[in-house]
Amino acid sequence: MFDYSYLLKAEWGCGCFAEDYLLLIGIVANLKPQTILEIGTHSGLGAVVLAHAASQWHKDPRVTTVDVTQKLGRSNLHLIPHVDRYIEFIEGHSDNVLRSFHEQGRTFDLVFVDGAHDYYQASQDWVNSQDLTSTWVLHDTTQFTGLQRLVREIRATYRYEVFQFITAPGHRKEKKVGETLLHKHFTTGLTLVQQLSNLDVLFRQAHRGDTGKLLPGHFD
Repeated sequence: MFDYSYLLKAEWGCGCFAEDYLLLIGIVANLKPQTILEIGTHSGLGAVVLAHAASQWHKDPRVTTVDVTQKLGRSNLHLIPHVDRYIEFIEGHSDNVLRSFHEQGRTFDLVFVDGAHDYYQASQDWVNSQDLTSTWVLHDTTQFTGLQRLVREIRATYRYEVFQFITAPGHRKEKKVGETLLHKHFTTGLTLVQQLSNLDVLFRQAHRGDTGKLLPGHFD
């Protein structure tokens, strides 16, 4: 089992739930992506979590994280020694950066969409990453109406596998928090949901440290 205790030492610049990051670890553990694109860096904790998890299966994983500013992006590199070797920080608007990826012919095993949470920009990030990957995780898809709308439209328009996780069901006075996993290539065989059937077990194990002390559900 991974040591996730570094989450307790993280620098937080916004309200985030530990469960969100544990879910990302679980998804990486199951799908084992080597190249990951994160749209929305903020404090860089997501990039650190993704890079550390991917490095358990790949000698040279690559997490590319994009934001309009990287002022806080390197705030959490100290949590994992040498994790920066796996992370590429790019400063710029996602519209422009994703366009450049298309021009370069770059693709990714997984795209984590956690940029602006309004419908317009989230939709832009979704559309602009269509040819960059076949698997996405959309963040905060239960409490933001724009993202709720986007997921509904994806369900209605695309024949994709869609699985929604409720990662924090009503902590404190917060609304429930969730992530949505999307997979482009719908098959009649083993689906991503079936592949992730053991994720709940991993979630419970990861959510407790070796001492049995429950990680706080919310970091301030």
